[in-house]
Amino acid sequence: MARRAARRTPEISRGEILDAALACFSSRGYHETSVDDIAERAGLSKGAIYWHFAGKRELFLALVDRYSEHALQNLEAVMEAPSWRAALSEVFARVRAEFEAGMPLFKLALEYIGQSARDEEIRVRAERAQGVWKAALERQIARGVAAGALRPVPAGEVALLLDATIDGLMLAKLTRPDLDLETTFATAEEIFLRGISA
Repeated sequence: MARRAARRTPEISRGEILDAALACFSSRGYHETSVDDIAERAGLSKGAIYWHFAGKRELFLALVDRYSEHALQNLEAVMEAPSWRAALSEVFARVRAEFEAGMPLFKLALEYIGQSARDEEIRVRAERAQGVWKAALERQIARGVAAGALRPVPAGEVALLLDATIDGLMLAKLTRPDLDLETTFATAEEIFLRGISA
């Protein structure tokens, strides 16, 4: 196993380690996952893990950063949407894509919400990523209000409700695997469109 790890480039090994850590944290949870579990999942030696990361916490922080980068990529599509309606459709489309990928990043988000109560650095990173996402939604909603396409709704509160609705539906899918999330998301999108349209 060590020989296999030695032949890999550091960049590839780091990515493989993060992928393995994401799979372990999302299926077992942070506290139930060990560095040994991650090494086994990655097909690397434990030493290869420690070559890149000081321990499980550092692995988790790196995943939070990677999740934030992923969120920012999605955010660009929302910010660049030509209208608030297109932005809303983009939000739901991105969430559906995440669902189809098995929701590992959503499961990680649940983990870092749990860890943020215990770890200040995780809390700060999580809030930063969430704040940027919420600001983008607020901007598009405020844009729709200013154009007269939306009722004069408080953009911040609507963005919060939208975020909470999406999180709640994805959480419902975790507890009810038979839930038809595609139809439910379409319904939620329609409710928001009708509810805030002028």
